[in-house]
Amino acid sequence: MKVQQKWRRPGVDWVKCNFDGAWIQQGSRGGFGAVLRDHMGDFVAAVAGPLGWTGSAFHAELCATRQALLLAQSYCPDGKRISFEDDSSLVMAAMKGKEDDCSPLGNIINDLRFMLQSFPSSKVSLVQRGCNSAAHRLIRLGLGSTHQIGWCENPPNLLRDILFEESL
Repeated sequence: MKVQQKWRRPGVDWVKCNFDGAWIQQGSRGGFGAVLRDHMGDFVAAVAGPLGWTGSAFHAELCATRQALLLAQSYCPDGKRISFEDDSSLVMAAMKGKEDDCSPLGNIINDLRFMLQSFPSSKVSLVQRGCNSAAHRLIRLGLGSTHQIGWCENPPNLLRDILFEESL
């Protein structure tokens, strides 16, 4: 029997960035969500939005990763230790790779690896979907939106309950 994981606070002086992407084959479109929380579990910032043409679930997850890195660059001071978490094993493997990726999505993967270098004290971890509930909930908003939406300091109402429950 597989034990369901729950979201955990990052260590002291760390920020956790949970992110997720989704793909809808009909219409070849996707959406993303990303949430930043501090070591107390308090909300820092979030972003959600649609992804234009998206060719696969993996492509959507990679685009969501890019949005998560951009969010972290905007709201985390230089040198801040960040734990990036997603529920896609393919994305985690791609992010941890060392060689140039020459696959059809290689340009995106190589760009993400380069962006990750701006967080030298970061870590990238695979988590179960239960640890990524807030980001997953934001995807629904992103899929239904025509533009990117962001929040800082005060989370959107649709996240308040889940953020509270997870921070207990």
